[in-house]
Amino acid sequence: MRCVCSVSYSVSLNGSTSEWFSPSRGLRQWDPFKGFSILIEEAKRKGLMRGAPIGRARFSINHLFFADDIILFGDASCTGRKQFKMLLRNMN
Repeated sequence: MRCVCSVSYSVSLNGSTSEWFSPSRGLRQWDPFKGFSILIEEAKRKGLMRGAPIGRARFSINHLFFADDIILFGDASCTGRKQFKMLLRNMN
């Protein structure tokens, strides 16, 4: 297995392809949800976020991360709403 250590791009526009070029700042990787994921795990550990049960098993789901969206699952109550509000405020 080899790691990616460099990257190059070619742009296709209106059927014409440019020459290959390399970015001037190098390869970068960033996860915009990482900080939020840590907050969710902390809320779960403190019992502030229980999630929604799945089937008959004792599994629950409390969040889904997509490319640019987050879906949160929790109690449909005033307490659950306050906990989500607190969690979202802590993200800022």
